Amino acid sequence: MLLVFGAEERHRVEQLLPVLVSHVREDYEKSPNYHDGKWMLVNIDSAEVISDIKQLLMLKRRPKTIKAEAT
Repeated sequence: MLLVFGAEERHRVEQLLPVLVSHVREDYEKSPNYHDGKWMLVNIDSAEVISDIKQLLMLKRRPKTIKAEAT
């Protein structure tokens, strides 16, 4: 899976790194920085990695809140 993090997102990811699975952490650290962000390739090989990816995606965008419909 490819994840791209901008400057502000990279700061938040780096705060989360200590709790990520070791190879996800290594994938992030080895990923190149480009003018438009850090491009990270992650090999999905366990449920823990899927959990880490979910956490990383949450840093990119906060989930939309569902507004209650007026009845």
